[in-house]
Amino acid sequence: MNSMNLKTLFADAPFARDFVTGSGRAREMMGWPGGAEQLAGTVHSRPDFSQPWTPKEIAELEAFNRVCGNGPGAALAVKLGDSRTLAIVTGQQPNLLASPFYVVLKAMTAWHLAARLEAETGRPVVPIFWVASDDHDFEELRACRVWSPSSGITALGGLVSRGGARPDSPAFEWHLKDSATRLMEAMAQGAPEAWNHAPTRAAIENALEGGPDFETSFCRLAARFLAATPMLFLVPRLTSMRHRQIDVLAREIDLAGETNRVVNEAAVLMESRGYHAQLRRPSNALNFFYIHESVRCRVLVRPKGDRFEVVDSSGEVVLRFPDAEGLKAELLRNPERFSPNVVTRPVVQDAALPVVAYVGGPGEIAYLAQTRGVHELLGVVPSPVVPRASATLLTDEADGLLGGGTEPQDLEAALARLTASDALLGPLVKQRMALAAVVDEGLRAMEMTDAAQHPHIESAFMKTRAGVERSLAQLDRRLQRHFHSRGSGDEWAWFTRVANLVRPGGGSQERMLSPLSFCATMSPEDFGAWLAIHINWESHTHQIVQIS
Repeated sequence: MNSMNLKTLFADAPFARDFVTGSGRAREMMGWPGGAEQLAGTVHSRPDFSQPWTPKEIAELEAFNRVCGNGPGAALAVKLGDSRTLAIVTGQQPNLLASPFYVVLKAMTAWHLAARLEAETGRPVVPIFWVASDDHDFEELRACRVWSPSSGITALGGLVSRGGARPDSPAFEWHLKDSATRLMEAMAQGAPEAWNHAPTRAAIENALEGGPDFETSFCRLAARFLAATPMLFLVPRLTSMRHRQIDVLAREIDLAGETNRVVNEAAVLMESRGYHAQLRRPSNALNFFYIHESVRCRVLVRPKGDRFEVVDSSGEVVLRFPDAEGLKAELLRNPERFSPNVVTRPVVQDAALPVVAYVGGPGEIAYLAQTRGVHELLGVVPSPVVPRASATLLTDEADGLLGGGTEPQDLEAALARLTASDALLGPLVKQRMALAAVVDEGLRAMEMTDAAQHPHIESAFMKTRAGVERSLAQLDRRLQRHFHSRGSGDEWAWFTRVANLVRPGGGSQERMLSPLSFCATMSPEDFGAWLAIHINWESHTHQIVQIS
């Protein structure tokens, strides 16, 4: 492991940074000191789980994992029938081709922590990956970029459709039957090294075989990356989970907006302490969705709480319930039609599973701090949060160019050496690098706003990001022709390969690139096994690791 240029984990996320380092007042808001080292005592003192999973529930969970090719994970399900069992949970939406890289980092952090706690305490501890396939954010979930040393970065998301599913439908409804061929052709052209590596190609073909839904495709590929560190996959649409959410959502109905008051008060408190509030909730919206004709709809409470309306994204009322009792009766009759949102999902998770810790990224750490009071209001004890590992992988040639660095200033120094003899374009390409970083920072700031979550604005936002990336790629091609004409084309190609790897689009590698980018010489299984032994899974610093 290269120890140069280590920086504090989540340096660009102030709340998560302060939570990890103990600075500011982040840990006070979270009510937890932040480190994995305190968990062993928590595990020892944790009472037995009052609602162990039944044989029928375990059989459903095992069957789901086996269908997804996650046999080693399926074998863990039986442990949930033991009241002494505890769980380390992490999760992510089922993004296209198991993107981005941090998905694997989150999963392996959870696996390592579960294994360590089980060895230290003697209690069974199961690592669980919550596949958030209820999500309906199509633009976000289809975003996928692969890096190739010969072709640079290829964006695959624009090739994917919902396969005939309706807008605002959950991800488990989207099928890749119309997109699989296009994706494989794009991989062959955009990432030929990975595509021509037979085990990697077989894994991709398997993930897309039969035009599966996003959920199944994600799990098939993720299971391969996690073969050496098996986890139990769990999806909220399972009958067992839909029934285990009933008590939490029934209390949400009874409270009719009180949880939003708690979330918004926490937002004010967070901002008063100098942090960005991740969530703000309208007072009249319940914190779950109702799935009506395969579309996720909001549930609104009208003045005085005397009527509830199910409203689609256009604002049309598609269903009405006369009172809370009527809505709760529907919840009992048809729990499969109810889907937790960002506020209630952690509460449902902590109620349904014996969670002893959740492994999260910077955004999750901040919004989970904002929703701690919701747990208390809904009568569920919140689980501690532990930060995931963070890393940038360097190839030999990237390490040779940057000397182990990955920050923008390291790229600028390499660029200065490259353009020292070109007074005309040297300053321009330096500004090109600065522009990429500024654009990525600006787009991510926009992405965090509440307005960016609006369906129409969100779609426009994603198209804007894609358009900016295409324009910058075109500029890079013209710069490359210039340097070739000056006789320094090889040096420029070297620089662009490295820049695209370590700072794709000006952003961080782990947030932008698919883990398939590192499978040109290793299969997903071998790459996962390599990561398991080369990353320090308990480190709170960003790691720079050389991959040959």
